[in-house]
Amino acid sequence: MTGKGSSKPPSPASPSDSRDSSPGSEATTAHRSKAGIRVSLACVPCRSKHIKCDATTPTCNRCLAEQKPCYYAKSRRGIRDAKRRSMISDKQPAADPTGGLWPVTQMSALHLPIRILNDMPAGWSILPRGIVPGSSPAAATALLLDQFYVNCFPCYPWILPKPHMMSRISSSPTDLQFLIGAMTYVASLYEPTVASDDLRESVYSQACGPLPMTPQTVQALAIMSVCALGEDKPELCDGWLDRAVRMALDIGMQHKAFADAEPDPVVAESYRRTYWGLYVTDCHRAVRDVLPSFGLYAVHASAELPCEEWDYQSGVSPAMPRVPQETC
Repeated sequence: MTGKGSSKPPSPASPSDSRDSSPGSEATTAHRSKAGIRVSLACVPCRSKHIKCDATTPTCNRCLAEQKPCYYAKSRRGIRDAKRRSMISDKQPAADPTGGLWPVTQMSALHLPIRILNDMPAGWSILPRGIVPGSSPAAATALLLDQFYVNCFPCYPWILPKPHMMSRISSSPTDLQFLIGAMTYVASLYEPTVASDDLRESVYSQACGPLPMTPQTVQALAIMSVCALGEDKPELCDGWLDRAVRMALDIGMQHKAFADAEPDPVVAESYRRTYWGLYVTDCHRAVRDVLPSFGLYAVHASAELPCEEWDYQSGVSPAMPRVPQETC
């Protein structure tokens, strides 16, 4: 029997205990956890408008879509990577003295059947960037390439970033004839001032005809395969994808040495992305087909996996460690 003096009253619950045992404690904890999962960085234009920013560097997707300068305040938290932090600026970038125009003179060597529409849709009164009916095909090509990078580029991540594509067009436009044709055709679907029928007929004809064995041809065929699927033409989609895969394997894009032989690191990265883009597209086809056939799964490949998106688009040399397929 325990004596009266030896009895010990229960200690009062601490504030933390009472908080943990309250009915709403679990909901509170979950709310705090969700509140901590958020983008910890926003660009200055998005923050000034009090709108959501995806914090992509060097340009967030909202600013990219609106074709507006994107810049970040250095005092903001959330960037730990030294290379990425070096891209942050608290000053608005100076305007490009060239106006960001494509090399229109060099693009005159491209033979693309681009037709500017005379009849504008309801509500449209001014053509973008001063393009008017009767404009030169080179100027119309520049307009459509701009539209490609605004509306379509994230869907075709193996294509060179815009500044590097500008440079390639300046140096060798005729080598990019089919690829630029495919890009402008996709962009024409988003541009109400341009008729897409002529471009479609041109690139469809090229995709079915003789083509040079180059990485740029593989990239264009991959674009056309995706386009055909979107236009509900599964036979063309499969035919062009098969042709792209065969050509990629024939020229050796599955091997690490193929990209390593390219002196420009950004172009080399586009080659890696092309192979893995085909791999993913082939995987998607295997999933949607009644009788799945994932051909690239059985291919022994040493092509390294792509680098981070921000690294690729910024043009920073992707010198980070990579993982080849056989070690995945």
